[in-house]
Amino acid sequence: MKSARKKPTKSLEHQIREECGQACANPSCREWSTATHELHHIDQDRSNTVKSNLILLCASCHSKEQAGVISVSDVMVWKRRAEAGALPPPKGSRPAYGPSVHNNYGVAA
Repeated sequence: MKSARKKPTKSLEHQIREECGQACANPSCREWSTATHELHHIDQDRSNTVKSNLILLCASCHSKEQAGVISVSDVMVWKRRAEAGALPPPKGSRPAYGPSVHNNYGVAA
């Protein structure tokens, strides 16, 4: 039986989005398309809503992970890279809102 979904706080969601650079964490994807981004529970436990278990994926990559096309071990590597700030730069256009400098840690440019 699946556990009950526990919605992450807005603060935690913001932290995950910042950690992933506001883009899909898949290094082969890295799309900015924020309208399609989803928080993914790495261990598949939707009640385990802690920072170390969440990653930002676009809808396409999230669906591929759910279907088994993308492995859990790949997602875990992406999470470690996101935590280390080692994901490649995002692809596509920067969203019209948000910080003008990527990973500025709250410092205005």
